[in-house]
Amino acid sequence: MSPSPSAEIGPVRLSRSELRLPYRDVPSIEDSLALRGAAEAEWRRELAGHGEDHPAVRIARTRYEGCAMLAAMAASDRPTGCARVPVSVVSLGEVAWLHTPFELFASLGLRIRRGSPFRHTRVIGYTDGYLGYLPDADGHRDGVYESYVTLFGADAGDVLVAHCLELLRTHARR
Repeated sequence: MSPSPSAEIGPVRLSRSELRLPYRDVPSIEDSLALRGAAEAEWRRELAGHGEDHPAVRIARTRYEGCAMLAAMAASDRPTGCARVPVSVVSLGEVAWLHTPFELFASLGLRIRRGSPFRHTRVIGYTDGYLGYLPDADGHRDGVYESYVTLFGADAGDVLVAHCLELLRTHARR
């Protein structure tokens, strides 16, 4: 008779918390329109030089689309103050699932996994609502699409990672 596979031992546990994350400052409509215009000009230059299927053209186009969304945010009523961000951990033995309402940049999820006290940690997005993209500081610096359309500033990813790691550590001690 062959040995049966081992299973995680221990009860399923749940911890929930709420993080208050400030909404970003959106540039003025004039500044946003200027960004959109510059991004559109870059996209057209790349298109003229490479053709539609070139990676540089796709990158320039998505940057333009992000700037267009930013201009739309600047022209509309946008949230102010802080978002209430639910974060939860479900664990079974040495396995933890951390849940956030974001589409996180992979670098943020990797930082959470590396800092987790659990042997196996999975970071799950799109839970308990949806608050959009959450790029890392490099994404903001590089001006990627997600940095223009996010509701949160360049430091929000670091704030979320710190909150998630503290929740994981507290949950592991319970």
